[in-house]
Amino acid sequence: MDSTAPPGETPSIRRSVPLGETSSRESSPLTDHRSDIILENSSLPPSHSLSMTTLKVAPFRSNQPPSGRAKAFDYVDDVKVLLLNAIRIFECYIYTINPFPSAQEQEQWAQNIWAMVTREDGQHYVLSDRMTTIIKARKSNARGDVVDLARPLTQQAYGFVLGSETKGTERKNVRRYQNLTDDSAFHYKHVSDLIQKAFFKNTRALGVEYQKYFDPIPLVTIAFIFTVISANLDEWASGKYVQAQFRESNHKANYQNYLQDLMEWERSAPEVVQNIRKKWHDRARRIAGAVAENAFNGRVSVNAMNSAKLELQGRTGLTDSENEDDNDDEHIDA
Repeated sequence: MDSTAPPGETPSIRRSVPLGETSSRESSPLTDHRSDIILENSSLPPSHSLSMTTLKVAPFRSNQPPSGRAKAFDYVDDVKVLLLNAIRIFECYIYTINPFPSAQEQEQWAQNIWAMVTREDGQHYVLSDRMTTIIKARKSNARGDVVDLARPLTQQAYGFVLGSETKGTERKNVRRYQNLTDDSAFHYKHVSDLIQKAFFKNTRALGVEYQKYFDPIPLVTIAFIFTVISANLDEWASGKYVQAQFRESNHKANYQNYLQDLMEWERSAPEVVQNIRKKWHDRARRIAGAVAENAFNGRVSVNAMNSAKLELQGRTGLTDSENEDDNDDEHIDA
């Protein structure tokens, strides 16, 4: 990556790992306050560490475990709202802390998040394995939601021709793809627009309701968006549009490299890059119609809890459209 990008411009990012190959690089530690959020939440007592006399077993709506896939709607309203809020915070972690968490990280996140939402609500329910599954089930589909959103935007931004392709248009599509990927730097001119559409769609969107995770826009989030656009571009490699599954095994290495490059970019001009990230956040928030907020108390607001219920009512955390593979090679069905 060219770390000497002019101030105020998005850095040019090179995809240094061919599709499907594994990088020797490991993910780097976070450089902003999202690492502090994890440390803060990890100090909260997990629900299983509280005295059993203070814990309640989460009641099922039908007074017995339902058959089929676990879902938030299985539980009484108080527990359902807590689960929906926990799912939304889990999504924030995916988008701002690590889009490809290990099984151990997911388990720890679920414990920390549950301790946080129950502490703020004042109700201490035991976090069962079934409830943990519901929270974690959003992992792959949280990524897939952004991939699906980005597909038409990527096509429009880079001028790929869709439908009724002739040999001439196919050749143009191939050349366009090669110019963007072969021995040349990506310059994602619509990255901030995609961030706005993915996380700041309206006043109930994640980036608005859970501002502390997105202000300023994290490098992790930007690296994930680069990875998504890269995956979208690969669908045009043949000159025809061929939709592909977004597999962790294919894209995690690229994500790690993008994150490393972005961290190098920020080290080259910390104040400038911080200002760009802040500008992207503030602009996206304004477009969403949200009022400015300058202070945070680190608490889950009542509005956020209510929005979780409204925004995700009908979402289960694990529904037919939100399936998870049993193996480690998660993918999004095309």
